[in-house]
Amino acid sequence: MKTILMTKFTEFMLAEMQENDWTQAGLARKAKLSRGTIANLLSENRKPGPDTCKALAIAFNLPPEMVFRKAGLLPGKDTSNGE
Repeated sequence: MKTILMTKFTEFMLAEMQENDWTQAGLARKAKLSRGTIANLLSENRKPGPDTCKALAIAFNLPPEMVFRKAGLLPGKDTSNGE
């Protein structure tokens, strides 16, 4: 389960980086994180924590809740009830 979550988070990060035309170094600058942190997240050597998720949300201009959900730090939204 953890590997699947990490892979999905990595895919999410890569998609956002591609959409913004950012390299790992570019994302690191925008998120005010080290290049090593970005590399470790993308290689799945490190799980994203709350501070990292907040920094990525700011960099990607996304709601923090969305990034936290992608990282598996919040449960997914239940859309079965039509909300």
